[in-house]
Amino acid sequence: MNRVGTVAGLALAGTCFAIIGLVASRRLQVNLRVRYTDGRYLVAVRHLGEWHEIREFVQPDNPDVIACYSQIGPNVWSCLDFVCRNISFRKDIGEFWQLSSETLTKKEGDCEDSAILLASMLNNFTNAYVVLGNLQGWGHAWAASEEG
Repeated sequence: MNRVGTVAGLALAGTCFAIIGLVASRRLQVNLRVRYTDGRYLVAVRHLGEWHEIREFVQPDNPDVIACYSQIGPNVWSCLDFVCRNISFRKDIGEFWQLSSETLTKKEGDCEDSAILLASMLNNFTNAYVVLGNLQGWGHAWAASEEG
């Protein structure tokens, strides 16, 4: 059984955190797909047997991200609004992380795909990160950005 919920945004202690994502299935526990080796966090999320650094997925210099960002500008809430309005939620089978250009082309993805896209856009003007964790017992990913 899958459960879906949306997280839009949160202001905390004078720092703006843009948060986006959709809650994933309980069966997809984050700790089963993440390992820490030689000072790097690796994830097995694209093809069987492949491990990637989490930071490989956030690509602010990707031409598709730059083209999209250049139409929106340096505003956290405008970037969040773009992702919310233009990327439809679609659950992965087997948990496949998309690059930002794949998410923009398909116009769909799940929580980490939206978070990766948003973090990629935000990193053009501020520090942003993809955060992995659990929300009410469900595996989840979201983008967090310190702005202002």
